[in-house]
Amino acid sequence: MKRQLRRNEGRGPSFFYRRCYDFLLAAMAFMSLPVLLYRIYRGKYRKSFFRRLFPGLNPGVVNSGLMATGRTIHVHGVSVGEVSAIAPLVRLLGDNFTGSTILLTTVTETGNEMALKRCPHAEIAYLPFDFGPLVGRFLDSVRPRALILAETELWPALFWEAAARNIPVIIVNGRISDRAWNRYRRVRGFFRKVLCHGSLFLVQDFVARDRFIELGARPDRVIPVGNIKFDSLPDPLDGNASSSLSTVMKGVKNSAAPVIALASTHPGEEIVLTVELLKRIPEAQLFIIPRHVERSGELAVNLKRETGCECVMRSDSAPVPGKIWILDTIGELTDLFQYVDLVIMGGSFVPVGGHNVLEPAAWGKPVIWGPHMENFREAEQLLKGRGGFSAGDAAQAAQQAVELLRKPESMKAMGNVAVKTVNSLRGATGKALAAIRWIVGAD
Repeated sequence: MKRQLRRNEGRGPSFFYRRCYDFLLAAMAFMSLPVLLYRIYRGKYRKSFFRRLFPGLNPGVVNSGLMATGRTIHVHGVSVGEVSAIAPLVRLLGDNFTGSTILLTTVTETGNEMALKRCPHAEIAYLPFDFGPLVGRFLDSVRPRALILAETELWPALFWEAAARNIPVIIVNGRISDRAWNRYRRVRGFFRKVLCHGSLFLVQDFVARDRFIELGARPDRVIPVGNIKFDSLPDPLDGNASSSLSTVMKGVKNSAAPVIALASTHPGEEIVLTVELLKRIPEAQLFIIPRHVERSGELAVNLKRETGCECVMRSDSAPVPGKIWILDTIGELTDLFQYVDLVIMGGSFVPVGGHNVLEPAAWGKPVIWGPHMENFREAEQLLKGRGGFSAGDAAQAAQQAVELLRKPESMKAMGNVAVKTVNSLRGATGKALAAIRWIVGAD
């Protein structure tokens, strides 16, 4: 059984089928080339584009000697959220496979920065574009023992080229959101030719299990183990929490003003939430953390126009205390949660699907979210009434913040319940590691 699981099914789809996919991908890339070049000219994708097109430019590949060893475990997370979730697993892989190099790839530049911060002992690189010959050359260079993909990284060429080289493909923390599921199910005939080559699918829950099976994964290879993101959440009781924000936040917390974080926000959320909060709590100190930090400059201009307040940028070398702060750095969001009084989660007041409300809950902070939590229904249900609150719009969220801040003892009790809820969910990373060891074998 183990040998069967370690092997992919033959050499994947026919050569003709794979090249048709490559041709369509190349045609789409050619048609979007003017837009892509314009964005590169403006600074977006400037670093990642060329390293994804020419993987040999990645220091993580060139400097590590990966091309010669053939003892690499390749882990992939597309961006910041996935990298944060799998960071504990990457560390465990390094501890358990001491004779192997751990290569962590990302797609986005912010994900790459997060990987460098959270996984300093791994080699960091960008994943090539999902074009068969490009992916094939990359895999031939790296020669991984296993390919571990986080969540919903279902790249067809990557699956097929790994199958052609008999490289085990393992999905960890597998999930398919409601919105993504509506797209995938329309082309499930195509994805059956992709997922049938997966060696193991370690998914978050039984809903994810059913969806992966319907898309073509073999039922005996899909195992619900829980959500490893819960293991990446901080544990305030371990005494190891530290942050470069501490000096700044000590100055902020010296006043009696409540500190509120607007976390992982998107366009259409920051201004309306800020206006509603300052209308009801004019003394509040607000920390706004945009989901995409490249929006920080534009956001500061818009907030000043709408509120009259000058925004303080976290990246300033000598920031002057102010009423509105913008966290325009990578990797400090989770650290910030320990210093604030409550959190309003972005991505939930516009139809984005929400973000992980359990991250602030792990620090014992009450969390308020909006009506759009489609991608985090499980977390929403777990936390609702246990330190988490749902609001219909920004005005209702601001009013809930007022009511919570009036009862500090009640807030503390809610926070303690939230911490216990999060701690009860930990343990999926250990299960995933055991399954990976079973597939990959001894070091």
